[in-house]
Amino acid sequence: MHDESRVASGLGGAKVIREMDGLREVQKFYRFFLVPGMAHGFSTGTTNPNANPPLPGVAGADGVADDTSQLYDALTAWVERGIARRRIDISTAATTQFPVVKSRPICAYPKKGTYVGGDINVASSYVCAR
Repeated sequence: MHDESRVASGLGGAKVIREMDGLREVQKFYRFFLVPGMAHGFSTGTTNPNANPPLPGVAGADGVADDTSQLYDALTAWVERGIARRRIDISTAATTQFPVVKSRPICAYPKKGTYVGGDINVASSYVCAR
């Protein structure tokens, strides 16, 4: 488990949060999502070839692979329609090598995906919690 103050401080966020009168005020214009298992860019961040963690994909929120991404669609919805996401469900694609589709939520900081029961490979088995 990460220490929230260390993460915010390491990202320069602690000072911003303090000076902007708290996280609620900051989240009116800024959201930060940590993606477990994701390195810089869109690699898995692991040397384990069998890990296959879910990463934000090329299919948008509509599930259509139209060269947009889940993250871009979430940002566009916030900027253009005022819909600010607190949770984005990401998933793997079924392949011959990895036939089991895994999905997980990524949550707006400081919350994180927490397993609450059910199929560990399904995002609905998780909630965003502190």
